[in-house]
Amino acid sequence: MNEIIGLLPYAENAWLAFLTLWAALILFHVSIHFGTAAILIALARSQKWRKIQARETRVPASSEIRESFPGFLGTPFCLSLGLWAQYQDWGLPPMETSVWTVLVFFLIATLIHDLWFYSIHRLLHTKWLFKWHIPHHKSPVPTVWTNDRFTLLDVLMTQCFLIWVVFVLPIPPLALLLYRLSDHIKGLIGHSGFEFAASRLAIWPMPFVCVTHHDGHHELFHYNFGNTLSIWDRLFGTLDPEYDAKVLAVRERLAEKQPPQK
Repeated sequence: MNEIIGLLPYAENAWLAFLTLWAALILFHVSIHFGTAAILIALARSQKWRKIQARETRVPASSEIRESFPGFLGTPFCLSLGLWAQYQDWGLPPMETSVWTVLVFFLIATLIHDLWFYSIHRLLHTKWLFKWHIPHHKSPVPTVWTNDRFTLLDVLMTQCFLIWVVFVLPIPPLALLLYRLSDHIKGLIGHSGFEFAASRLAIWPMPFVCVTHHDGHHELFHYNFGNTLSIWDRLFGTLDPEYDAKVLAVRERLAEKQPPQK
């Protein structure tokens, strides 16, 4: 990754090289966003029984996309700054890139970011900061377009993990890039409003979540703050008390290909 950054146009001018990296990652982010969204929408249309809530969203997609520009710019900025910090040797020297180092640090990043996201997410729901988070909650029925619908402060608070992680972990740049890619796709799936994988991995005592988890956060507001794991919600008492039962009910409904009851 450092070699690639070194080949960027204007590499001899640090500011222009950074702006080029940022622009490239914006293009990458937006391409993944709309490409994944198109796939999920197509799947949803062909498998309507997977819908979680019976009601429909009242927020136009155009409105959600328009209010996603801070996310389209802010998240790539944080990732660019993290990669740039490694390129400039400001952070810890990254481990040599290999299958094992990428896999191990990908998993470590997943765990650390999940706790970070949970903590910041709960903070954004306090009365002091909620005005910066409320655009993300304008619809209690989320769609793929809800995923990046953030204010700039909101996205910088949640995604600055991509910056500071390189100062505390010797994470290979490829692992950081792949983690961000997976988190973006997972976020789009999590906001889709359709359950694609309500497996037993999302039910106690397993630690993972499914789409029903974050969909429930938008529906109920005061529960389900986690991102990938239910550990923190269970530990700190913020998990929807009916979450496990809901996942089981969704599993049964999906097996019978039955849509949600209105």
